[in-house]
Amino acid sequence: MCTYRSLKSSTDRLIGLICIILFSGVYAASATEDIMPGWLDDLDKAIEAGKATHRPVLLHLYDRGAISSVLLRKKTFSSPLVQSQLKDFIKVEIDVTKNPIGKERFNSPAIPFVAFFDFQGNELFRNRVQERVDHKILAMRIQTARKDMDEFEAALERMKANPGDLETRLRVASGYEDRQLEREAIAEYRNIVNGKNVSNDLRDQALAGWAHSLMSMGMRKMKDQQWEEVCAIMQEFLGEFPSTNPALIGDLESQATYFLALGKHKLGNDDDAKKLLKQLAKNDDVWGIKARNELGI
Repeated sequence: MCTYRSLKSSTDRLIGLICIILFSGVYAASATEDIMPGWLDDLDKAIEAGKATHRPVLLHLYDRGAISSVLLRKKTFSSPLVQSQLKDFIKVEIDVTKNPIGKERFNSPAIPFVAFFDFQGNELFRNRVQERVDHKILAMRIQTARKDMDEFEAALERMKANPGDLETRLRVASGYEDRQLEREAIAEYRNIVNGKNVSNDLRDQALAGWAHSLMSMGMRKMKDQQWEEVCAIMQEFLGEFPSTNPALIGDLESQATYFLALGKHKLGNDDDAKKLLKQLAKNDDVWGIKARNELGI
């Protein structure tokens, strides 16, 4: 770590002293400030208020020990451009130095961290901000998130009015995926695949979305060490998914087999795991290579 005493030249010492003073000033100011005016500090209450008033929610996880987080709070959010994009949002700020549960709830994300929640309280996972951004980029992210919310809600209304509109069902399914509501997404993809007079292109898009939803759900369960659910999802993919076309699903079938073997191993079913790996070892893809490595062949 570079300290003031370790700096050799007088110029270096002067630059270092200026940086220390500037950072100390920002940090000291942030340490004495409470929540920003007009912001809440309870996400659950904000989401309930958003549902009741049909307003989106923005969450900022704030770490007063992180200079990028302090600058986002003091400079970026105060920008008139950002303020204009946030006028309809319920804004929430959680200080993770006081409330570490806020960070744990989102699997210890990088700081700065900004998340958006739609009118029903569902997070738009693809719109997360987990890096330092300037006011123009943040304003663009806010605008994109709000546009997604409006388009998704409009698609839901169109689908209710015309259930046979499969293009709209595809948009709704994609929106569910963005919110990590994979079961809802799969139900819509299944409706498209099983629909009448479905074009090949639309059916292929639905099959690809269906496969992606299953694998995304399985990967998340794997991250959470929920191995029984991992096995169930991978078995569902291998047993029920209605396509083995590599142009649509690539090597996902091999990947599902490998993850099923891993789940079996984690649950203590090593005989079943080895059978799956032996079956997979015949493949020439990366998962076949992994299987051969696991088996030592």
